[in-house]
Amino acid sequence: MTDLDEAVGHWDEGPFAYGAMEATELVILPDGTGWGLWANVAGGQELTEFGWRRLGPGRLGITSTLTASGTWDSSRPDQVICDEPPRPADEHLEFGYRLTTEVPPLGDGPVLSLTLDAPFMFAERFALVRRDVSAADRPTVVTA
Repeated sequence: MTDLDEAVGHWDEGPFAYGAMEATELVILPDGTGWGLWANVAGGQELTEFGWRRLGPGRLGITSTLTASGTWDSSRPDQVICDEPPRPADEHLEFGYRLTTEVPPLGDGPVLSLTLDAPFMFAERFALVRRDVSAADRPTVVTA
């Protein structure tokens, strides 16, 4: 693995969000795109698609390209159910980050963690779920 792809993967705040009523997932693809997915226990869900690039060692730039706000339904996994179509977005954010190995409160053992110097979709620390992610894993936006 090189410095250029060290942040690539599916990252989940869940193991670090002990007792929280919401969680964020961050997915960084090797092609320079990705998405963030925030959800809460009341059924709210928001998807932000973005482009990303390395700005230097330990620095990421993320530019949002699309936002969809809606709900989730356990009978319809991997879908964001919206009343309105997704909206174009163009917000640029920059983050410092570090990778460490930690044992989260909800973990069975050590995990690789990604910690940002500012929140992304309300979260700053994420556990690596898996490295092998692709655009096919992106949730589908469904307009009700």
